[in-house]
Amino acid sequence: MLTAFHTWFRRQQAKFVHRKGTALTRKGSLKAAIACFTQALPHHPDPADCYAQRGFAQWQSKHREAAIADYNQAIALNPEHVIAYGNRGLLRYELGDIAGAITDWHTALSYRPHYATAHYNLGLHYAQQGNLSAAQTALTAALAASPNLAEAYYHRGNVRERLGDPNGALDDWQLAIANDLSMDAVKAKLLNVRQTHHQERLSATVQAALPPGITAQVKRTDQQLTITLTRELGIPINYFTLPDLIRQSLVPLELGNVQRFRLLGHVGNQTQPEWNQQYKLYGGLPCPPATGARPLLPRCSCFPRLGCWRWSMRPR
Repeated sequence: MLTAFHTWFRRQQAKFVHRKGTALTRKGSLKAAIACFTQALPHHPDPADCYAQRGFAQWQSKHREAAIADYNQAIALNPEHVIAYGNRGLLRYELGDIAGAITDWHTALSYRPHYATAHYNLGLHYAQQGNLSAAQTALTAALAASPNLAEAYYHRGNVRERLGDPNGALDDWQLAIANDLSMDAVKAKLLNVRQTHHQERLSATVQAALPPGITAQVKRTDQQLTITLTRELGIPINYFTLPDLIRQSLVPLELGNVQRFRLLGHVGNQTQPEWNQQYKLYGGLPCPPATGARPLLPRCSCFPRLGCWRWSMRPR
């Protein structure tokens, strides 16, 4: 009876020390965490998990060889320890053992097909290798297993952009922000895409009002538009009547606080403009309605700050 009590007590004590080690790992006190997992090992009911947890702390302490040894021990004790496979795969990837990493991730998925982290890491690997179709498939599988994985939406959006699917990319980047408001890189991408689409729309609107043989490109900066017109040599143009044509095409768009536009005229490939004048957008026309302005970007609670998201795989 006394022996059974001592066994139970030591196990409870080992569980407590193990939990303490986990908390210390989260706080970044890695040396103390490693000591806790080592202390818990002899009596913990799940020593494989102790090895896996200590391996992670060793890894974060840059003791990569010790970390791999701990993950090997965890897998030897529990051949289906998917987290040990997943993290050992990442560690192998860092050390340049790409084949070993991929084998570990596939082994983890053979035991847990919906292991989001393994799918995600495989997706990043395929994307880095240029295998975009496989990358999209892997990242989609990661999201099916973990629908709130913001990084997977972000990287799948990048893959879709490279595959020529800008609308799909835009949808994924918006979902990334919806799941993590701290992704500054994604917000920057969305802002750039929306600005580009807005300026393409303005360019198309001005282009439709111009005579044949003249191309238009519009850029917007705060309260001003810069409209660059290019004509081939021999194509006639009347710069005195064009401002009114441009006004008539732009005013119905209700461009908010835009008050002026600069008109630049070029001939062929010449770098110096043949025309460079600034005009009031509403010169000689009624002012826009006070309540009808459409801002360049909707103000939305989904657009505060956004962290710099590196191309990084995920441990677990």
